[in-house]
Amino acid sequence: MINYSIYNGRLTNSMINVRSNTSVFALFLFCAACTLAACTPLPTPTLTPTSSPAVTETPSPARASASTRTARPATEAPVSTLQPSASNQIQPFELYGRKVKIWHAWSGETERALQDVISEFNHTNPWKIQAELYNPGSLDNLSSQLLAALQSGSGAPDLATGYTHQLHTWEAARPLADLTPYVEDPQWGLSPTERSSFYPVFWQQDVSGGKRLGVPAYRSGQLLYYNQNWARELGFPDPPSNPQEFKEQACAAARSKKQDKDVSNDATGGLMLSSQYDALLSWMYAFGSEIVQPEGRGYRFDTPQTISALRFLRQLLDDGCAWAPEEEIPLAEFASRQGLFATGSLASIPAQVDAFRRNNNTDQWTVIPFPSPLEKPALTVYGPSYTIPQSNPKQQLAAWLVARWLLQPEQQTRLIQASHTFPLDDQTLRQMQSPLSRQWKQAMDLLENARPEPALGSWDTVRWALADAATQLSRYYFTTEQVQELARLLNNTASELHQKTQARLQSLGKGVTPTP
Repeated sequence: MINYSIYNGRLTNSMINVRSNTSVFALFLFCAACTLAACTPLPTPTLTPTSSPAVTETPSPARASASTRTARPATEAPVSTLQPSASNQIQPFELYGRKVKIWHAWSGETERALQDVISEFNHTNPWKIQAELYNPGSLDNLSSQLLAALQSGSGAPDLATGYTHQLHTWEAARPLADLTPYVEDPQWGLSPTERSSFYPVFWQQDVSGGKRLGVPAYRSGQLLYYNQNWARELGFPDPPSNPQEFKEQACAAARSKKQDKDVSNDATGGLMLSSQYDALLSWMYAFGSEIVQPEGRGYRFDTPQTISALRFLRQLLDDGCAWAPEEEIPLAEFASRQGLFATGSLASIPAQVDAFRRNNNTDQWTVIPFPSPLEKPALTVYGPSYTIPQSNPKQQLAAWLVARWLLQPEQQTRLIQASHTFPLDDQTLRQMQSPLSRQWKQAMDLLENARPEPALGSWDTVRWALADAATQLSRYYFTTEQVQELARLLNNTASELHQKTQARLQSLGKGVTPTP
């Protein structure tokens, strides 16, 4: 059973706390609303300190590697001069009995699975390293506490989990360890085969400027849920492959509601439009939007592609082929045929299956990507990564060995079963004896269409601007003619939030005294 404190694979209270920080944007959109209204009428290394062949990453268009770095000899040096160790500089006995503090914000079954695999690590690793878990209660609490620890120069964990935008914020406060030398180390790292087994969309997400800030912990994603039985009854044997076909099916479902004897459902059917930012981001990706400027200089939300995506969604509403449910996660509505399409996450699939069971609905349903007019369907993927704050070479290596353990297929499988998320690599997928569900297996076939969230620290606030723009899009007073103005306001708001974030990040590291 899914843990309902997780919202689409993210912690709900963290989202609420983070969103409260976007007061600048809230005011901006309030003014925008008034203006618009006025215009209207792991891989599997064994945990033994033995040598393996030297590692050379082989880049390809799909699996571009992080830049290779030569590790320097390690000493117990201050953080400011710290370099990852070469395998011949730290002897296994020097790791014996070290304690590794791990901060995470997972809950429910996922947290219990993490506790189990860490307990196993503590009892089986040959160095007698003891990992200790700490959960501050939410992702927002974790981020603020870790940021304070990094700025003060003391009290930081040895291993932490965070989303890519958070890693960039922490990196600004105090440089995180570059994990590339650990990943590629011939004694302690991952083999070329193991590294190339990771899905590129996950593996490359935490590489920035040639530095690997983290390695993936787990990944979920935004999908479209699609009722196959109902679609076939409406005369559509196959899922839509482009926006035009999507609209035809959505409008047919909406018409069927108006033609039945129940007048209370006349406003339902078709697409249940979501105001979640990753849902709108997926639509933008599908329409060809590139929302991050070259070299990460900010955002661009006023492009023709973005405007086309927004206009398509608004036109669905105007034509009565989409509606906005009150519930952010309309599980019961989708299970009772109030929408042919609904937005949902990979992690929410078990809850949706349970909703069908409770509704006594035996309809077959599946997951599909967001349709594209360019034959490039899309879905957005996201999730936390493991990162190692700088401390000293031996402590960092001990933390890396814990992370390496968590990346092994055996541990991945247990975490995947608890969180109902994607496997991170081919090896884990092959080792899983059976898929978690039919829809989960279908989602795996869509990974070639996956796109990551923007890898910018400002995404922490800009994402909520996107969510509020999605809400504006579905307001009764909004019209298709106002889409271009909404895109312009979103672009200006994102630019302002990005500039403020950049200024804040530049000031974070000032005055920090490294601790030896």
